[in-house]
Amino acid sequence: MRTGTAANYIRWFEDLGSGEVASVGGKLAGVHCAGRILKWETGEASIIGWLLQTKALIMIIFVNILLDKGVISSATFTATLLMAVASTMLTVPMATPLLQRHKSVAFKPPQAGTQSHQSYDAITRNWRVG
Repeated sequence: MRTGTAANYIRWFEDLGSGEVASVGGKLAGVHCAGRILKWETGEASIIGWLLQTKALIMIIFVNILLDKGVISSATFTATLLMAVASTMLTVPMATPLLQRHKSVAFKPPQAGTQSHQSYDAITRNWRVG
């Protein structure tokens, strides 16, 4: 059995890791459920789920207010802050390969004849070479 300050830090990091897994896993599972209900293409839910990890930055603002009001302790604030930063840092290395594999999903042009299609053509007109 562990004792002392080192044991407290080890336990704290174990709790932080399980919280991070729950945070990321919950977002991914929720988006995958929505994707099945809405009949999204394969891979679309994963892309959206990983890009959703960046919303953790909003959590920093929220927990800062809770800390200022005395609702949470500084230890809880620190754990939540680290969890938000870690999940946000996961976004690029996880989403980039998915976006490269599923370019047809990520960069799908809007349907012809819609307002979105006209805007899309106006934006991408200068991108075309040749």
